[in-house]
Amino acid sequence: MLKLQFPQDTTPRLADAPAFKDGEDGWDKLEAYYHGSELAFDIRATIRERIHNGNMRAFRVAYGRRRAELLKKEADLYRDKLASLQGKWVPAIFGCYLGQTVEAGTCILVMQDCGRPLPCPFYMLPPQSRAQVVDGLHHLHKAGIVHRDFTERNVVIQKTDSGKYWLTIVDFGEAREHDCPCKDWKVELYAPKPVTGTFGCAEMWNACAQDVDIWRPRTVRFYEEFYPADWAASDTPEEFLEKVHIPDGIMREDALEYAYGVITRYREAAWTRLEWDKLPLLWKD
Repeated sequence: MLKLQFPQDTTPRLADAPAFKDGEDGWDKLEAYYHGSELAFDIRATIRERIHNGNMRAFRVAYGRRRAELLKKEADLYRDKLASLQGKWVPAIFGCYLGQTVEAGTCILVMQDCGRPLPCPFYMLPPQSRAQVVDGLHHLHKAGIVHRDFTERNVVIQKTDSGKYWLTIVDFGEAREHDCPCKDWKVELYAPKPVTGTFGCAEMWNACAQDVDIWRPRTVRFYEEFYPADWAASDTPEEFLEKVHIPDGIMREDALEYAYGVITRYREAAWTRLEWDKLPLLWKD
């Protein structure tokens, strides 16, 4: 039976601290619940190196029976629903190990290191990166998984050999099986926002309409009614007023001022979006 040797002390060491030595005591041994046949590196040596450098991104560790069982279920998701997405949209999983450590009953998931935390909120990422992360979320849904914790802390970024950036979705501890009604939907940056209530999937809607902000407004509100956003984008307040219904009891002068506010807010939001789209990723090697 394959085993994983994991250090009893996972406190990050200083740069000038002595390295772990082969054969020294202080390692717990955990049985393999799952061990990938494609695993082509020395796990113990990799753990030793990463612990020494204070980098635990390639290991998920759960202590205690309940947490260990949840991490084991997450490993099952990777092996089943997420199998075809590993190494691209989600991390590749190399093994899952169970046993008793000095802490408690323990589960350790060994996975691909897919990068570092995002340097900014979703909505401030470059357009192509925003479209990419929504595309990744959509692939999860097509595979039958709803993430249920799709936030910046659960997306990491890395620079590829070609100098481009790639975003990977991580942490499926809250994920559940999901029959998404939007399987045939296509990611289209700055497409008009769908009519509320017609989209069908709450997680995809929240990502596109709010968190990642890949749609443009379809309508603007003038008093209690909605009108095409293109009118606010191109018309003067006077032209806008000629196309809309002015509620009873509203003076034209007041309606004109209201129309000016609607147009101004719309254009300021569009200008802010354009300025964010010009920002580079703040990447430090």
